[in-house]
Amino acid sequence: GNVAVTANYAPVDKITVTFDPNGGTFGGQLTQSVVYNGKVVYTAPPTLTGYTFLGWFDENAANPPAWDFASDTVGNTNLTLTARWQAVTYTVTVSGGAFSGATTVGQTITLTYTVPAGYQFTGFTAAWSGGPVAVANNAGVYTFTMPAGNVTATANFAELPKHYATFDADGGAPAPVSQELHEGDKIAPVPAPTKANFAFLGWFEGAAVNPWDFANDVMGTSGITLTAKWEAVIYAVSVTGATGSGSYAVGGTVDIWLQIPADYKFSHWTVQSGILPGDLVLQGSGCYRFTMPAGNVAVTANYALVDKITVTFDPDGGIFGGQLTQSVVYNGKVVYTAPPTLTGYTFLGWFNENAANPPAWDFASDTVGNTNLTLTARWQAVTYTVTV
Repeated sequence: GNVAVTANYAPVDKITVTFDPNGGTFGGQLTQSVVYNGKVVYTAPPTLTGYTFLGWFDENAANPPAWDFASDTVGNTNLTLTARWQAVTYTVTVSGGAFSGATTVGQTITLTYTVPAGYQFTGFTAAWSGGPVAVANNAGVYTFTMPAGNVTATANFAELPKHYATFDADGGAPAPVSQELHEGDKIAPVPAPTKANFAFLGWFEGAAVNPWDFANDVMGTSGITLTAKWEAVIYAVSVTGATGSGSYAVGGTVDIWLQIPADYKFSHWTVQSGILPGDLVLQGSGCYRFTMPAGNVAVTANYALVDKITVTFDPDGGIFGGQLTQSVVYNGKVVYTAPPTLTGYTFLGWFNENAANPPAWDFASDTVGNTNLTLTARWQAVTYTVTV
């Protein structure tokens, strides 16, 4: 017989698929309704400045791969697909310095600089394709926040003023040439000059106590003159038989004073070292002088016994109670005795009648020469009165 049947249908449950852009910007629908075992409709990917989109991931799955819209199907539970991102690594180029820090967007980059000789640092400038990049200065630490692009930074420097360092060798040679230097520069070391009979102590600035330290001292804000300081070379003088031993600078004057013993006279010099006998020049009164050479000097004064001079007293008719003769050394003094007497005459003194117009002999100061001497009494008749 005839058969009649009816097909009956029931609506299927649909699964909700949610898109989580994870910080990115997503232009598609954030949710889709998909039937069990159906495929999610692919839409344009999200975007996030500074990041590369790696795909949509089912983060509830273990080590999930990116969702494959062409083949993957939904199950029987709601699904969330989350955007996964990878930060883009950009470049930072620094002229005149260096940087540290991760070069991904939003990270802090620290800049450092190296100051060239003769310059001073004035600051950083930085830029990327989007325009200038602000560089912050926090107590000398320079930083900026990494944008989504390559950055070029420049350390800026200004040349320091220049000044001259000049040298005064103060009679030495060679005199170094002047140097033009920036403030803060070190003066290049120069050869030590030489100066006859002097020792070089160093280069000094003005009244400075210590010499210029080429390894550490630097130019200031004005020019300077470094002057050579010298110390005279000192040698010893050794004198035997006279005074004058000591230390003397080369070129200095040395005076030696004879110390003549009683009954002796100076004979000659013996030179052991340093000078010639003829270099000793008599200045008078037993002083000899020479100019100090570049070496030690040793001399000896030699003395000889003097011949004694005979001094004879001639009372010239008078009566003399003293000795008629005395023996006196050269340059010695005659011993004074009581004067002679002559009736009717006044004693005027003892006279060296061999001298021209001699004064009376001064026993306190006059000295004998190198020949025998006769002192003659000189008289003056006394005038009396006659009364008739």
